[in-house]
Amino acid sequence: ERRGRSPDALGLYDSVLTTEPHNLAVQMARARALAHKSQPVMPTLMQGAAQAIIAPATGMIAANQKQIGLAYLQLALRLDPDLNSAWLMLGDILEENGQLEAARQAYGHPKPGKPDYWAGRTRLAWSYQRAKDPEMALKLARETVTAGGGIEARLALADLLRVNERYDQSADVLTEVIRSDPAASSDWRLLYARGMANDRAGRWIDGEKDLKAALALGPDDPEVLNYLGYSWIDRGEHLPEALAMIQK
Repeated sequence: ERRGRSPDALGLYDSVLTTEPHNLAVQMARARALAHKSQPVMPTLMQGAAQAIIAPATGMIAANQKQIGLAYLQLALRLDPDLNSAWLMLGDILEENGQLEAARQAYGHPKPGKPDYWAGRTRLAWSYQRAKDPEMALKLARETVTAGGGIEARLALADLLRVNERYDQSADVLTEVIRSDPAASSDWRLLYARGMANDRAGRWIDGEKDLKAALALGPDDPEVLNYLGYSWIDRGEHLPEALAMIQK
């Protein structure tokens, strides 16, 4: 984009969206390139250094060396106080350490209009869920959807509804997602999630249909094999096929 090569930039963005269709940052970048808007400003030396530090921070956190990871994140934020990905990772560590208010402040740092804003809102909602305040969690999740959080926000709302045993509402939200995005109808994970929600809401016929569709798209996924296999066995249906699925 900075070199005026918008077609090449669009090709790269499209290749990412093929595997990550809901990546909001890439969606926004693609829209900017398509509209030939001002190119993103080159990072300063300090901003570039901060971005480089995120990689070892992520590695340390993944290796359960969270104190070292925390030090890296603090250094990155000293170099670039507006590095939102670092704020979100910092919030995760703080919440795990029991520093709930500090974690929520970190989640709230990304500002509206930035790709990480919606991720911060979702993490904020889940922090209330884990703190045994499901009503506040659902309130925040619904507000995020209403404010334009996109598919990821609706998926987060569906997950929160499911863990709070509001299965019919969870299934309905997933139906809206699947209808609004052609790619979602071929995502076995969404069909599996809706199938479970429909089953637990007492809508087995709809649930079975989704689970079978999920199995067709992800025939080797152990969760789908397990859930549909045991569901059939519990009902005394398709027993040879169900046993083969569970054995697989």
